[in-house]
Amino acid sequence: MNQKLKTLAEWQVLQNKMVVLENRQAEENEGILREIREERRRLEARRRERHQEELERQQKELCRQILETIRKIEEMKENKRMEGLERERRNGRAICHSG
Repeated sequence: MNQKLKTLAEWQVLQNKMVVLENRQAEENEGILREIREERRRLEARRRERHQEELERQQKELCRQILETIRKIEEMKENKRMEGLERERRNGRAICHSG
């Protein structure tokens, strides 16, 4: 009987150790998942930032092209050069519609 109690006690100790190990593993898993989620948030923030920078760059380029077209049209009007005026107006419209 004493041997059985000793074996039962050892089995309970082993069971308790298993529970502790399982809990520790669950905590480690949760920690890993937290790190993965945080890294995903950082990557998403970086992606949004790069996307925003690209949009700003494209807007600046469109503004530059529009201003250049306006300058050319005004210059042609000043010099009374009508042959390229309509082409520049079409270019200006195309720039506005492409952006």
